[in-house]
Amino acid sequence: MRRLYLLVTFAVISFIANAQNESFYPKLMVEKTPDKIMIYKHLQGNQYVGYPINHRIKEYKENEYPSNYDNWGIGRLSLCTYEQSKMVAVTTLFRSGEAELALNIPNSQDESKYVYVGGATHGFEMITSEDNHRNISIMIDGNEYKEEDNISLSKCNTIKIEQNCLLYQAYSNSNPFANVTKEWTITDADNLHIKTKVELLRDIKIKQGQFGMICVYRHLKGDTSKKYLTNKAYKDNEATVYNLEDGWDDLNLHPENSGIRKKDYNCTQITEEGEYGLSFALKVIDATKKSGGGMFVGTNSSSYNKIYFDMTGNYSAKENEILSAEVEWIVDGVFSDEETGIKYIHMNSINSNDDRYYNLNGQRVNTIQRGIYIKNGKKFVNIGK
Repeated sequence: MRRLYLLVTFAVISFIANAQNESFYPKLMVEKTPDKIMIYKHLQGNQYVGYPINHRIKEYKENEYPSNYDNWGIGRLSLCTYEQSKMVAVTTLFRSGEAELALNIPNSQDESKYVYVGGATHGFEMITSEDNHRNISIMIDGNEYKEEDNISLSKCNTIKIEQNCLLYQAYSNSNPFANVTKEWTITDADNLHIKTKVELLRDIKIKQGQFGMICVYRHLKGDTSKKYLTNKAYKDNEATVYNLEDGWDDLNLHPENSGIRKKDYNCTQITEEGEYGLSFALKVIDATKKSGGGMFVGTNSSSYNKIYFDMTGNYSAKENEILSAEVEWIVDGVFSDEETGIKYIHMNSINSNDDRYYNLNGQRVNTIQRGIYIKNGKKFVNIGK
């Protein structure tokens, strides 16, 4: 009878343990303050990628660049670990820079000179308002939240953020040239998708129309004494693996550019990899691509390797014309660094020859009581006396 009791107890506790283990590392988590929405997407073990979507604001100042912006946008991505019900930032992965939209157009003071606008890096993008309500929508699992709301770290299934803005020429806060809609969507089963739609309010020339960018450090935090976070890249439509270690500082696109630096109209995804076990990719899902557009990598020799999707190249856009794109950000792999001791914990990865005791969080324990533990890579139940 006692043996049957032990077997039933073991089965029940094991069932509970498996259920807890499946949910211990949620696929998607979120926390929010009035100025930041922090999205955490699960990698493996206790590792997450942290996507900050920040509120950026700067009032218009004459002759100042950038200025005249009030919008939300992706900030610097970070590697995080989930420890004791908290997210801990381990290291920054991305260099600052605009991720969603950058249009190179004539500036308002001298139309022979082209300047980028969009977001906070280049400015001149303002959230619009209707009936005294700002045009931004924040939906988490179907529930709507306001900009001023706070959310503690929580598990979720779907996050969708949408905003409507007006775009102005550089050095101007009047006569906008376009309406812009941006949408960020992520689910527990899919990667981050960014949709951007530009509706022209008047004719304007576009020298470059970048509708998706991923700016990854070459070395951790740009420290060239460290290993490469990204040092090679490849396209979806080529077998060639390109070396990014040499770098180049000139981002002007000339006809002699070659390899992964030259814009490729037919390419729909570029992936970068390095020596820490992570990969970063930008994938074009859908776009109204124009002649002269394409994907390429721009590199700064001491700082970053940046993937671009340039939709337009040199293009004369017309009033009422709509330019739109949907891109996907793909961050994959497991970060590992013996020098700094950064690693991930997963109960299934504990060495099968390790006779020490661990709890279900992968933490070593010296004294065991009643409960479920891991030893030699396997779970067992200590029922006590």
